[in-house]
Amino acid sequence: MSVMMALCCMSAEERENHRINLEIEKQLKRDKRDSRFEVKLLLLGTGESGKSTFIKQMRLIHGAGYSEEEKQSFTKLVYQNIFTAMQSMIRAMQTLNIPYSEAQNEDYAIMLSEMEVDMVNDLETSHVEAIRSLWRDRGVQECYQRRREYQLSDSTKYYLSDLNRIADPSYIPTQQDILRVRVPTTGIIEYPFDMDNVIFRMVDVGGQRSERRKWIHCFENVTSIIFLVALSEYDQVLAECDENRMEESKALFKTIITCSWFQDSSVILFLNKTDLLEEKIRHSHLVNYFPEYTDFGFWSVQCRLHEPKKACHWPSLHTPSRKHMPMNVPAFYVLLASMALRSVRPDTARDFFLTLTDGPKNDPEAAREFILKMYQDQNTDREETLYSHFTCATDTENIRFVFAAVRDTIIKHHLKEFSIV
Repeated sequence: MSVMMALCCMSAEERENHRINLEIEKQLKRDKRDSRFEVKLLLLGTGESGKSTFIKQMRLIHGAGYSEEEKQSFTKLVYQNIFTAMQSMIRAMQTLNIPYSEAQNEDYAIMLSEMEVDMVNDLETSHVEAIRSLWRDRGVQECYQRRREYQLSDSTKYYLSDLNRIADPSYIPTQQDILRVRVPTTGIIEYPFDMDNVIFRMVDVGGQRSERRKWIHCFENVTSIIFLVALSEYDQVLAECDENRMEESKALFKTIITCSWFQDSSVILFLNKTDLLEEKIRHSHLVNYFPEYTDFGFWSVQCRLHEPKKACHWPSLHTPSRKHMPMNVPAFYVLLASMALRSVRPDTARDFFLTLTDGPKNDPEAAREFILKMYQDQNTDREETLYSHFTCATDTENIRFVFAAVRDTIIKHHLKEFSIV
């Protein structure tokens, strides 16, 4: 009644303003209600960590995938990736002073070096012959094995090993071909998709240093950050300078998780390229690039002695007892006594002591747990839990499984923000 009386006392202009205010309040309530069902995910990480590949997977798993016409549009990109890889290896052959095993391949190298990659639209027979011959060359294979010493796409072997299929005139890129195409992200790419009546708005930003200044306006209303790390980059340097790629990634990760913009956002860490780590760790020892990996030797031996069938849970890299454990004399003798009591064979004991002094070699599980711990240790002041998953972005089933788990984490965090749970 009092509201009616108040309205009667208002002028026509005041009543109209009141009506407009009510409409605005209703719209704001509707917007807030609707926004509960949309979450914004920010994909972060340094260049070539797998962000764009992850978005492609979301399109394949939760979107419409790629039409035949769209698949065909990737054809020239596959060709260009092949030429870019060949030119990188040809330049590296000179830099590393590696001779070609076949004299004819020197002429082929000159021919391919003169190609303008951006102008490539098809694979001519002469080019296919040159690429095939060079890829078989023992010198080029040696150069490929030393790829950590220069910049080379992860997809090089994948494409060149399947050159006959790709060179076929009727070639149309497969789903896997598309996932492996490397095109540096410039600017910002946004991909929305619907999953169980929740709209996920995924934003991919350029990982190169020159692109990071463009991120700032993406920071508002971010539900979760998905930060990707390339596990295989522990022995590689940046294209922009000679800094270790993983050190650069760690520094960026610390900047992100300590940024005030993200204090209300959940952080999910994807340790990506597990397949490449498994391949690389056989011949490139992690301790050569991260000396603190030596410290993992003690804990690796302890796990193998006392809990051989259980996963190792590594202590923090920065706790005093952990940091100095390999030089801890009492701990050393405890380990020695443990070996004697368990009648450890001499050759096994030798392997244990090598692990103790040099870190676990050829052990992808120990390597990835160590790398995970390095990133977890950047999270010193944050109250929120850091969620982590090991991924292979080119493996659709792996990403399907991982994102199903991540989805629940993201939605729960989003509902908590709205005080619904």
